[in-house]
Amino acid sequence: MYIKIKSLAEIEEQKLAGRFIAGGTDFVPLMKLGLKSPSMLIDVTNIPELCGVSLSDKEISIGAAATLTEIAEDAAVLQYLPALAQSAEKTASLQIRNVGTIGGNLMQDRRCIFFNQSASWRSSLPKCFKAGGDVCLQIRNSPFCRAIYYSDTATALVLYEAEAELLREGRLERVPVTKLIAEHSTANGLYAEESGPLLVRLHIPLPPEGEKSGFLKYSVRSSIDFPLVNFALRLSGGTRPAMAVAGAVAPAPLVLEKSSRQLDECSADSEVWTEEAVKEIKAGGGLIRESVVPPKVKQMSYRMIGELLRKLNAA
Repeated sequence: MYIKIKSLAEIEEQKLAGRFIAGGTDFVPLMKLGLKSPSMLIDVTNIPELCGVSLSDKEISIGAAATLTEIAEDAAVLQYLPALAQSAEKTASLQIRNVGTIGGNLMQDRRCIFFNQSASWRSSLPKCFKAGGDVCLQIRNSPFCRAIYYSDTATALVLYEAEAELLREGRLERVPVTKLIAEHSTANGLYAEESGPLLVRLHIPLPPEGEKSGFLKYSVRSSIDFPLVNFALRLSGGTRPAMAVAGAVAPAPLVLEKSSRQLDECSADSEVWTEEAVKEIKAGGGLIRESVVPPKVKQMSYRMIGELLRKLNAA
């Protein structure tokens, strides 16, 4: 069943329960593979609270139904949140960005080479956690699903310490985006239809004056493939702590805490820092098989974080 609603109030008034959808560029292909079969699709594209990008003296507010193209081209986002603009611009192809939303990109399904296949392909394998079983086919002794979270914009939103405004059980609440991703990642690693909260807006505080930030993504075919790895980095000159975040390496974006402290302490040059950052990514991420490259090739791409640091230092 498909229903299109025009206000948040309709959700509560009609006691709607199902899967929220806007662009559908991630979710519809999963339905075609038989990996998702919600009883109801609730189209939230035209709800006013979920639309548009606005700037105040303290923050930038982005509706969950704002398209990736809107975000990549918005003047305020380009000026104050360059890493977010770059992450949106690097996601998928232009055709997908014109339809796909930041809410969908943030709440996308975690992916695995074993799970994201047709039912007939998976029929000879034991059921994994995401399919209702009790094993991870990537890492057999793992007590939980190790499928990777590939969102590009999530890495930048973590960097900027964004907050998510959610509609949950009829009430609006604001939580750190890291908490929302953690909840989503946990639920998404189990066999469930996920009739969770509705993401309404994202609130990102304006960075301190003079802060440098950027985003870098590496994939085999930039307009087709999910990232092998992506990075977001900020250098604040002591105004607030530096931060380095790696994405597409684990079930959620990985904040490189030790490497971030080293940036503030200026204790390492670019090459030395890169080696330490690579070690931290390897320790926090999982070495799993993906569709386009062997795991060791993916790990080689981690060194690209040094390229982003050099770029920001030269800016």
